[in-house]
Amino acid sequence: VYRTVPAATRVSVTDFGAGATRTLITLVDSQTVDEDELGRLFPKQDHYNHWATDVIRIERFSGSDFAPMASGTFVFDVYIPHSGATGSYQVFKTTPTGTTPEQVVAGATVVPKTGSINWWTVTVDRVNADFVIAEDTNECLVENGGCHEKAACVNVLGGPST
Repeated sequence: VYRTVPAATRVSVTDFGAGATRTLITLVDSQTVDEDELGRLFPKQDHYNHWATDVIRIERFSGSDFAPMASGTFVFDVYIPHSGATGSYQVFKTTPTGTTPEQVVAGATVVPKTGSINWWTVTVDRVNADFVIAEDTNECLVENGGCHEKAACVNVLGGPST
């Protein structure tokens, strides 16, 4: 699934989850999304570069009555344009009742897809939400992250350097 614009995010589902009968995926440009498209905004998060992917809305259903199915593992590969194998990425999620993206600390992983360039495998433990991925800002690359010049700067995912 992808938008027909240059260097757009691409999504390929590898595991829909047990019991899923239908899945709907919507992609919206995270840099220009407005409240009319998905009902909320996606402001830049502190200690992260701009959003690395489109907003990815995943809606999953089960059974013959197509009941919403939020719980359960969902795995997808995502093409992140201009990414490198050393990027540190984090998943942010907004649920249907949420108003701003929240960092998914537990229940989500983003790892390089083996043998692929710019493709990452994302695993989440719940769907029926909007997901967007951001690359961590490595504060250590600028003026040693504000650390003493003789100190070893340590980049912290989603936080200031130490």
